[in-house]
Amino acid sequence: MTFQTAATTSTDGTTIGYRYAGSGPGLVICHGGGRISQSYVALAALLAPSFTVYIPDRRGHGLSGPEGGGYDMHKACQDLIAVLERTGAGYVFGHSAGGLIALEAALRGPITKLALYEPPNL
Repeated sequence: MTFQTAATTSTDGTTIGYRYAGSGPGLVICHGGGRISQSYVALAALLAPSFTVYIPDRRGHGLSGPEGGGYDMHKACQDLIAVLERTGAGYVFGHSAGGLIALEAALRGPITKLALYEPPNL
């Protein structure tokens, strides 16, 4: 499967790059801290017949800009919400630390369905 790339800009001007493929309702995969968007292409390929799957790279990873100073949960949520708003996606799958970001972003942004896998215990 071929993935295309695109980018959006977060609230503070940081570029958030993402890969996407498929057709259907938009689904964003929010990766864990030790991963990059490419870590999820096999999962995205399985979901692509039913969803348009977007896999953003979190700051400091892959297609996105650097974390910079003061990177925190608030900025991570802003980044995810920027991708949701750019793509029109409403579904989010969060893995590991990405699950915590997705959960927090659901309180602030346009998430209509949320699935979490192995979010860390706090």
